[in-house]
Amino acid sequence: MIFRLAICAAALCSLLLTSGIFYPVSAQMEPDPVVAVRPKETSLPQVPAPPAQLPQLTREQRQQAYVKLLEGQRYLWSLQNLRSQTSIITNGRLARSALQKSVEFNPGLAEGYTALAELAFFTQNNPSEIERLAGIAVKLDRDNFGSHQLLARIYSSQSGLFSENLNKTTVDNAVREWREIARLDSRNAEAWAFLSDLYEQTGQSEKQLEALEKWSASANPSDDRFYRFVTRKETLSPEIATVQLGKALLKNGKSAQALTTLGRAVAENSANPETLAAFKEALEKASPDDAEKAIEVLQQAILSNPTSPAPVQLLVDLQIRSGRVDEAAKLLVAARKRFPDDQNLLRLEAGVLTEMGRVDEGVALLRSKIVNKSKQIAVPETLQDDFMLNILISRLFVQAGRNTDAIAAAQQALILANDSQMTTIALLTTATAQNAAGDFKSAELSLREVLKQSPNQAMALNNLGYFLIERNERLPEAMELIKQAVAREPSNPTYLDSLGWANFKLGQITEAEKNLTEAARLAPNSAAVQHHLGDVYQQQGKTEKARDAWRKALSIEKDHTEIEKLKSKLGESKKIKRQ
Repeated sequence: MIFRLAICAAALCSLLLTSGIFYPVSAQMEPDPVVAVRPKETSLPQVPAPPAQLPQLTREQRQQAYVKLLEGQRYLWSLQNLRSQTSIITNGRLARSALQKSVEFNPGLAEGYTALAELAFFTQNNPSEIERLAGIAVKLDRDNFGSHQLLARIYSSQSGLFSENLNKTTVDNAVREWREIARLDSRNAEAWAFLSDLYEQTGQSEKQLEALEKWSASANPSDDRFYRFVTRKETLSPEIATVQLGKALLKNGKSAQALTTLGRAVAENSANPETLAAFKEALEKASPDDAEKAIEVLQQAILSNPTSPAPVQLLVDLQIRSGRVDEAAKLLVAARKRFPDDQNLLRLEAGVLTEMGRVDEGVALLRSKIVNKSKQIAVPETLQDDFMLNILISRLFVQAGRNTDAIAAAQQALILANDSQMTTIALLTTATAQNAAGDFKSAELSLREVLKQSPNQAMALNNLGYFLIERNERLPEAMELIKQAVAREPSNPTYLDSLGWANFKLGQITEAEKNLTEAARLAPNSAAVQHHLGDVYQQQGKTEKARDAWRKALSIEKDHTEIEKLKSKLGESKKIKRQ
């Protein structure tokens, strides 16, 4: 008779881990009134370990051991349904007595020590005793699933996972035990999920990716409460694993694999915001070849999810970036018939029309939604009210080079703003339009007004610094403003681009290359970053690298003035003069 204990009272025990082992029921979980009054026995005598040399047993002794094991497990299970503290203590002692008898009859009965470890887990706040008993069980039987799971959970909860105090020894122990569980059950989601987290925290990216792949192919677990408590994540479902795998691939520079993986997740569930956000991030970092594959994935997702507009929005964005504006326009016409009330599709159609040189039609679409309300919604969402509609109209006019109209729309939004955040958005938009119109003084005044109200507003700091840099004015002040923006958002590629360009203008070429290279890593499809990086390479005498960067910028750039600049540079063979 072989027992494969999957932790006798696992569903209940997994609710009890706190201070390393027992934990309270969270607000999101169903409260268990038994758990709330569960007494802890901490002064019980230690169960002795088996002798080094196991005795030869009679058939009767083996039978007696199994009878006592079953009796102890029966008492252990009964604890779930008891309410009286007296009954709980009594049944706990009866369970322990029976289980202890089972290992006395058969000191080599691994399942008996596992059940005793579970009982200690259930009734004692004593991790070392649980670890000792479970350790005995796996020493007697390497394939004892229940004790490996107990040990893995103990070590995981004690490892400092997701904290600054990661305990390497305990992490190694946890990895060893979860690997044992994965060996015994290759589709165990909990094991692969914990392994992926442990590998990520210890910088083992390839092993993390392997674990995530295994997790995404695992069975959907019936109980994920322990994992959710320790990691503060929502679920152990394979669908979540697929999204996590896509993100990890992206982080490790494997954008093509990330797109394929996340595209599969989008096709399966296009309503998941996290999946869509991750896929959109992958698209932003995709190479032209990757983008072609992504278009196919999104087309399939649209067929698989005919009632969801989300894949359509992603595909339109991608088609625009790939220069397929006509295809995007056709897709939007069909999509808007199916989803006439979808505001994001309306915004996209207005943008596509502007891209096609039909800005007035795009603006007319947005203006058709303006209802002339005097009171606006605080912190509005896209197209939710007149304020944001005017912001979007201003941006369309800037895109089309109609800067006077852009300023007027932004100032109308400023009139409608009714809180500080809306005022900031309106002033930033106004400044952008004013700068595009060549009214540098007014643009600076608008940004200074933002900084007067919010001195640490990163976008205002960056934009003011960049405007000054572009005009070769007050370069030290511009550098300081941009540094402040980067200090607040050190991973923002736009701010790193500004910093690198400021380094370039000040003759700090090594620093310029460093900051622009990092900006290019974070935003590989930014034409501005590639353009600036090419200028830095040319200044360093790295002519071929400069031309490669300019060519990439030219393949992405949409602004006609910048396109002409890039074409001119690619036609030159001599070094450009530092501006």
